[in-house]
Amino acid sequence: MQSYAGLEWRVKERTADLKQANLELEQALRIKDEFLASMSHELRTPLNAIIGLSESLGEQVAGPLNEKQQKYIHTIGESGHHLLDLINDILDLAKIEAGYMDLNINIIQVEALCTASIRMIKELAQKKSLNISFERDEAANTVSGDERKLKQTLVNLLGNAVKFTPAGGNIGLQVMVNKQAGTINFTVWDNGIGIVAEQIPLLFKPFVQLDGGLAREYAGTGLGLALVDKMINLHGGTVSVESEKDRGSRFTITLPWNAEPASSFIEKTPQLLEAHPKIKIKSVGSILLVEDTEEIIILLNDYLTHKGYTVSVARNGAEGVDLAMQAQPDLILMDVMMPIMDGLQATRKIRMEESLKNIPIIGLTSLAMPGDYDNCIAAGMSNYISKPVELKKLTAMISQYLNGDGKSDK
Repeated sequence: MQSYAGLEWRVKERTADLKQANLELEQALRIKDEFLASMSHELRTPLNAIIGLSESLGEQVAGPLNEKQQKYIHTIGESGHHLLDLINDILDLAKIEAGYMDLNINIIQVEALCTASIRMIKELAQKKSLNISFERDEAANTVSGDERKLKQTLVNLLGNAVKFTPAGGNIGLQVMVNKQAGTINFTVWDNGIGIVAEQIPLLFKPFVQLDGGLAREYAGTGLGLALVDKMINLHGGTVSVESEKDRGSRFTITLPWNAEPASSFIEKTPQLLEAHPKIKIKSVGSILLVEDTEEIIILLNDYLTHKGYTVSVARNGAEGVDLAMQAQPDLILMDVMMPIMDGLQATRKIRMEESLKNIPIIGLTSLAMPGDYDNCIAAGMSNYISKPVELKKLTAMISQYLNGDGKSDK
């Protein structure tokens, strides 16, 4: 009897230990989640000013520029986008490691996926006078996957092919189906510098450059191939490589495949007017900007005013609610993370007002975590755009809501 009581006590003790361990694990995951969200916001916010102001200056919103100034502004913008790509890679890798990366699986048209990926690197290839070829198996019509992430992996591999192929060389993308194995293979090849056999196992390790001399000649963080490998693994696929020093490389993505007739293609187009279709029609309109970062306020206020809009500004969610009721604007740009009252709370309060329940509200956020879009839509926002904001993309979205024609302002 005494032995039974001791065993029961030990089971209770062990159960309590396991509960405590689970609580600590959940807390650690929450902290990591909050850290990723915070880093995303803190890194993207200054980049929003750098990229946005360079785009605005490039369009000569603040006045005419001479040729040298235009070149400098273009370089600043390119450098900002490059830094944003690096930040996105680091955050994506962290999200995958933390188990926060979600896939939006759809049926994708293979040819559209490949041509869009090639288009992303075409300008860089032309600067090096590289020849680009594309070959697709007749059966390779569709593939199931997350279109944005698959495009990201192909662009990454194609970008590497451009980077490591000497001027005047050849690169290509080949898509073949293995019906017997039930797989589809995307192969990116080049006749560039190649890789020695003993270094191939290091390729997919994050932050690893193959050697110091190569790293000095070819810039990069060593994150790209690690991301490709992890994203393809999330799709249930694999990545393999064949390479020979000074003879080129072949990187092959292998994904599960089921035959789909050509008629089953699903064309994905942005649905900008889903949530609140009752929209006033006019060529220009009044916009309420609810934003707490002064640099972004200056950027968007100047740019949108230049485009012909009347802009009023609130610097937190509570001010935004009050000003929305007073001014009755045609559209609201709503930051998500703000002091006093955040953008989600402010949107919910605005939607409670009868006169404002159908007004278009576009969320602006530096957050990049899974569920952010759903949270914005659930709060009552009409749409969502990530920071750093591309000004032309933003004005196109604004124009579509106010004019209903989907055309950006000129």
